[in-house]
Amino acid sequence: MLINKYKPKSLKEIFGQDLQIKQIKEFLNKKPILIYGNTGIGKTASVYVLANELNYEILEVNASNLRNKEQIDLIIKNNLMQKSLFGKDKLVLIDEVDGINTSDGGGLQELLKLMQITKVPIILIANNPWGSKFKTLRSKCKLIEFKKLDNELIFNILNEINKKEKLNVNKGLLKEISENSKGDLRGAILDLELAKINNNKIDLRERKEVIFNVLKNIFKN
Repeated sequence: MLINKYKPKSLKEIFGQDLQIKQIKEFLNKKPILIYGNTGIGKTASVYVLANELNYEILEVNASNLRNKEQIDLIIKNNLMQKSLFGKDKLVLIDEVDGINTSDGGGLQELLKLMQITKVPIILIANNPWGSKFKTLRSKCKLIEFKKLDNELIFNILNEINKKEKLNVNKGLLKEISENSKGDLRGAILDLELAKINNNKIDLRERKEVIFNVLKNIFKN
């Protein structure tokens, strides 16, 4: 799949987020970092590429699994106490923070406590962290906003993939995909994949957000 083949492997393949990458490096060992922004703009990919370049081992957790204190201890705390199998420093990545459970189970509260005592770098990722339930979390983190990618940049990336893969998708459709992407590069590459499968044809008007959220999770896993 194109979205896997062209997943960023180095920082030079992360587009439009130079300042954001610099900020992550600066604050990585100073305080927890909360990265936020639209889907498909390189938030998670940037963390993985940066961790690889800085020789960190990543422990990735989906926030929806952190329902209570027991799960925080089982999934995160116990792992932090174990040494890396590869002799690397560890980095905790908590993705999809928007979905964290804030009920009586105490998952968020326990996470906040853990953030205060651990010396292991913690990076959290969210699409929209501005809900009232995240007020305390925001105050404990360095907030870094990843920007939407502009249409021209997305078009240029799609056009480069189109040439390398010899897909022969016409530039008019590439432009239409870019404009329809709303800054979501991953979604645009997926649309390009669909155009390839459908012989240079794709009806972008029928794009349904719920379907793309499902596909995003499938490909990400």
